Amino acid sequence: MRRVLSTLASTLTAVLLLSSCGSGGGSGAASDAVSDGDGAAAAQHTVEDLQSAAGEDAEPQVVSAELPVIATRETVDNDIPLGVDLNAVTVSGKIMTVLFTAHNLDKDDQRWQIAGFFDDGSGNAPLDSEGERSEQSDVMLMDSTDGVTVLDTVNGLLYHAAYDSARNCLCDVDLANSFVAPDEAIVLMTAFAAPPEDVETVTVYIPGLGSFENVPLTR
Repeated sequence: MRRVLSTLASTLTAVLLLSSCGSGGGSGAASDAVSDGDGAAAAQHTVEDLQSAAGEDAEPQVVSAELPVIATRETVDNDIPLGVDLNAVTVSGKIMTVLFTAHNLDKDDQRWQIAGFFDDGSGNAPLDSEGERSEQSDVMLMDSTDGVTVLDTVNGLLYHAAYDSARNCLCDVDLANSFVAPDEAIVLMTAFAAPPEDVETVTVYIPGLGSFENVPLTR
């Protein structure tokens, strides 16, 4: 059985600084997403477990819940074939969380170093919702899942990863130290400010995979 690990290096209970900015559509290949109602409760339960276990020194943990799969894409990083499942987009209070699973599909015993594959390419933390960024770069922010974005097509808002008041990303960080062995997978997540109540579906962009359209929100 494929081992599934999870890691979340930032707490999700801090004050949100970045809510949304920009407008327009996502990029990359698009696909229609199919809702998995039976798995929504499992996904929400897993999100809550990961949130409660989160911390700066959090270790990867085995996930026992069977996660739903909204859509799956395959890609390659440094000649290592990968499969990524988009599991859920959940809203709890003022926080929206994107949960996804990355699988190492390599057949030659190559470990996959996640590093900056899901990163936005900037180590400068955002300071406000207008997109201003700090002048001081953080090495850990160069290897995170802050490249994941969510597009609210109803209101034309593009949501970027949320940060707390200490400029910590509410997402998985320090992924240069995270390795996934062949036939193993890791559950990752990125948190955002929650969209308005009238938003029922969103477009999720994941670096290296493109855009997943019509993804249902679980509230």
